[in-house]
Amino acid sequence: MSRNHQITFHPEPENQIENSFQEAMYVCQINRDKLTYFCSEHKELCCIKCALMDHTKCEELLSADDPVSDVTDRYDFKHVLENFDVLKKMFVLLIDNRMKTLETIQQQKLDTIKSIKDWSSLIKEQVDKLETTTIHNLEQICKNKTIIISDQVVECKSAIAAIETSETMHVESTKSDCKGNLLVTLIKLSQQLLKYLRKHDEIENRSLRIKTGFQRNKNLEEAIQNLESLGKVSSETSRIPKVLPYCLLKGTFMTPSRVQRSSTFTLNAKIHGDERECTITSGVCLPDKRLVLYDEENRKIKLFDKCFHFLSHLDLYSTSNICIVDEMTVALHCSYTMHLVSVTDSLKEERSIEKQHACRGVASYKQNLMVCGSRDSIVIYDSSHEVSKTFRLLNSQSNGCYFYQPRWAKD
Repeated sequence: MSRNHQITFHPEPENQIENSFQEAMYVCQINRDKLTYFCSEHKELCCIKCALMDHTKCEELLSADDPVSDVTDRYDFKHVLENFDVLKKMFVLLIDNRMKTLETIQQQKLDTIKSIKDWSSLIKEQVDKLETTTIHNLEQICKNKTIIISDQVVECKSAIAAIETSETMHVESTKSDCKGNLLVTLIKLSQQLLKYLRKHDEIENRSLRIKTGFQRNKNLEEAIQNLESLGKVSSETSRIPKVLPYCLLKGTFMTPSRVQRSSTFTLNAKIHGDERECTITSGVCLPDKRLVLYDEENRKIKLFDKCFHFLSHLDLYSTSNICIVDEMTVALHCSYTMHLVSVTDSLKEERSIEKQHACRGVASYKQNLMVCGSRDSIVIYDSSHEVSKTFRLLNSQSNGCYFYQPRWAKD
């Protein structure tokens, strides 16, 4: 009685076929031993235990390595190798095509965003021109109609005065002629008024279409703003939404050049890599309109350009407000250390100065730095960061010296 055997393969942890086959492990399904012999009578492989139990009477028991010793020279084996080489080349080609497709899609996305921004700018310009032209035409039409009506009223008054004069100076026939002229004048006036009313209705319809166009333009700008991935700046104005050169993180800001149009801005200061909630405790606006903010929860200084796009950040712990030293440097402190940070296209700690007193706040005046030291003193440092003057409070019952800055809102 013969036993059923099956050849099983044990692949490596990473089952990858490259230039050669992995070595096949022949295992008996009954005894879980290696298949050592090949029975020519039963045409099957067997282990040592199976040979002792079931193949004792078999005359031809060969070594299991003999039937497969020349397998690499067989046509089927070579054909399989060729197929694997073809599959490998096809996989490489598929990977290359996939990478090229991803690059093409990325480029198309960038081109689409650029096209949308260009069209948005063009639409803004055209809408501004259309609005200016329409308002000018409306004012001109109203002015012309007012002049025409005034002239016609003067003519009517003159005709009425002529009729009154003719009643006393002329006969009844002359009265009827004047009344006829007055009637003709009144008919002409009524016709012109009717035309004016029709034009007024047309102007109202045109204004309604313009307002609808303004609303569509606003919706388009909101859709474009939603495409931004790094931060967002939104504005609401009484006319067409436009990005203005300044913003605050909280409250309403009136630009000096356009006081009549107030705008409220919201800047999302949270960046990639923030592990906690973004809490802005202080910030300054540099002379070139860039914005430097300090995130207390994440212990980061963040730099934004004048269009409110995120540029860089610096990991630094601080317990005070940010102070502008010059156009390219800001100062802040922690405990007994003063930090000077240079602001270029990125943020870099330029210098760290150890103080002999605690730092409770910092402010600058010209090239001098004023630091709240102890609870009753203010220390002034010159441009070389040496102590220039020290002021102390005489009232011992006061709460001490502090430099305050308004609390900034969370994002």
